[in-house]
Amino acid sequence: MLVKYDFIDIYGIRWTDSQVNRYNDIQKRIQAYEVNGLEASDELKMESFKAYQSPYYLTQGEYEMQKEYIIWGKENAQAEYEIVLVSEQAGIQSMSHAQSVIDKLATMGCVDMRVQVIDFSHNPLDLFAKAVNI
Repeated sequence: MLVKYDFIDIYGIRWTDSQVNRYNDIQKRIQAYEVNGLEASDELKMESFKAYQSPYYLTQGEYEMQKEYIIWGKENAQAEYEIVLVSEQAGIQSMSHAQSVIDKLATMGCVDMRVQVIDFSHNPLDLFAKAVNI
């Protein structure tokens, strides 16, 4: 049974019932892991993050921003895998701004960093078209 929410949050963003219920469902799945002393997968955490952000993008226009800069890297030299160190929510506006953030992260011990640029000035459906071979 879905609960009725439909409200406007403190930032003026309208949340529909389905958005709230989806976010709550994902949070319950994460909490089920944590209660058992386990950590939820990165994919589940990312799904939660996207569900939390979806009302904002629907209000502001998901493709209004022309480029998104995301910084990936390792937290330290001992880390085995790279992770997202700085997401699009940091508001990085240019490649030079991203480089200054990388310089700051390097002073904190982060290594093997790179910038992922997603250009929304193109059709979003074509963003990954070249990644698929048929």
